[in-house]
This record gives sequence, C-alpha cells and structure tokens, in this order.
Amino acid sequence: MSAASPECVRCQVYRTEVALLRAEIAGLNAAVLDLTRTAPEDAPVLEIVAVDQPACLRFAGPYVEGSDRIYQVSLTYREQLSAASAVAALEPSGLALFFEDLARSKDGWVGEKKVESPEGQLALSCTYDGSLYRPEVAMQVALALDILSFEPYWTVQIRLDLDPESLPELAQRAREFFGYPGSHAAL
Repeated sequence: MSAASPECVRCQVYRTEVALLRAEIAGLNAAVLDLTRTAPEDAPVLEIVAVDQPACLRFAGPYVEGSDRIYQVSLTYREQLSAASAVAALEPSGLALFFEDLARSKDGWVGEKKVESPEGQLALSCTYDGSLYRPEVAMQVALALDILSFEPYWTVQIRLDLDPESLPELAQRAREFFGYPGSHAAL
C-alpha cells in the first residue's frame, strides 16, 4: 500500500471520514461518562419511594463541575432496573415549591400538577385519584439523557404511587434537600 498523497481525492475523503468518526466516538464517550458519573459519597440525598416500594426516584447532590451545579437523578424499579442522569439545569426552588404545592393539596385536586427542568431533561407530573379504596397520588417521572431539544438517545419513564398523607413530610424533606426555606405554616 502506498503512502497517502495530499492531492489524492480519495485519500482526502478517507481522512475526513476518519476525523468525523473520531469526533463521533469522542461525543459518545462523553455521554457514557455522564451516565456513569455519580454524586460524591457525602452528597445529600432525597429519595421518593412509591407506596408499594417497587419504584424509587432519587436526587443526589448537588456537586459542582465547572460553573454548573449538577444533580444526579436516578430512577429504580424493583432494585433491578435502574437509570441515572446528571441534570445540570435543575431549579431547586421550583422543585421545593412543587412539593409544597402537593402537600397543600393533599386532600385532592383536579387535573395535573407539573414541574419540569428548564431544558426538559427531568419532568414530574402528578394526578390525584380519591375514588379508590385508598386515595393516591400518581407521579409520572420522565428522565432523559440529554436535553430534549437535542433528541435524547433515551428517555426513561416510571410511575410512583404516593400516599397523599405522606406529602407534607415529603415537602419538608424537599425543602431541606433543596435548601429552600419555604413556608412551613401553610402545611
């Protein structure tokens, strides 16, 4: 095989393809690193466990990387299936207020209560069903690897059924975890 010639069109195409493949591999490596990065061992944790306990939503962090405050958000089902993502654009006060609103409405509401990270990587949606033998709150959680405007490689969704009576305690834990003083008196 002869050496590559700078004038050879075929050689230029091959070099360009190799450069593009290397860039794609580097991008995928960064995505894999984001998936496997975990919050520091001593990072605070907020866990929300479903009533029947097969499903769990977990926030850990924040930890700082460059100028970003990053939370490790994970979903687990039956301790066998698990997905985690680093969410950088999370607004802690918005999540704390969301959980406070749920606690204030623990006796029921009509429709859906939602909160979403600014870039759409994490979304929580709750509905109340009081017609069951035991009233419950159904929390739908969607977690994406990337921000949604970049068409994520994957999105994971899970449902957590919560006891409405547990919402005030959950709001208190969320206030403490997200560092938001909030208004305890309304609960």
